[in-house]
Amino acid sequence: AGCNDIRLSHSICCRNNAITTLSNPGSENGYIEAHLDNTLSLCDNSPRFIENTTIKICNGQHSFINFAAYDPDGDSLVYSLIDCREGYNNIVEYNAGFNGTNPFTTAAGVSINPQNGIVSLIPISRQVSIICVRVDEYRNGVKIGETIRDIQVLVENCNNSAAPPLMVQNDTTICSGSTVTLTVNPTVTQGLDSIVWWPTFQNGQIINVSPNQTSIYTVR
Repeated sequence: AGCNDIRLSHSICCRNNAITTLSNPGSENGYIEAHLDNTLSLCDNSPRFIENTTIKICNGQHSFINFAAYDPDGDSLVYSLIDCREGYNNIVEYNAGFNGTNPFTTAAGVSINPQNGIVSLIPISRQVSIICVRVDEYRNGVKIGETIRDIQVLVENCNNSAAPPLMVQNDTTICSGSTVTLTVNPTVTQGLDSIVWWPTFQNGQIINVSPNQTSIYTVR
């Protein structure tokens, strides 16, 4: 009580010495935080990330990293790339050419969908990088909080049999209690062992299906 600006944070020593995008990674801490505006006098739950996101992608292949989250209160979420930190307001020391919006060596930069948290890139060299995403939380058009996620990503050369994750970025809005049908084109599932759906429903449900089954799946 009495505090207008509440920040919850956690810092741990130390980052991986193998990180190639930082000048001295072993001396940098890992750091995450969440922020709540206490002046709004409301009850709030932080966004919940749907899964443990990708930590390995393939060099030279179009890759996606999933930062999707859902909000238990139904608040609107907006995603953005930010500089990683090692403490409050203390940005890590990047090597020249790298920063929060350009955390990898790529063919055409790194982008994030602000509505669903999907990061897209084509890495062009083997590397170990860190990437940080901030999730801003809005209620009735007013920002009420934010959460930061920080992960390490390994980029390695992959053989032809190691296909990268397939990411379909179609957005569909449905009402609570309704049924949505998700369709996969059979031609894109050849050679895959499994498919994982990442629907951003309120319950954060994840559906695992086999590409050898029918290509229409109904989720309630």
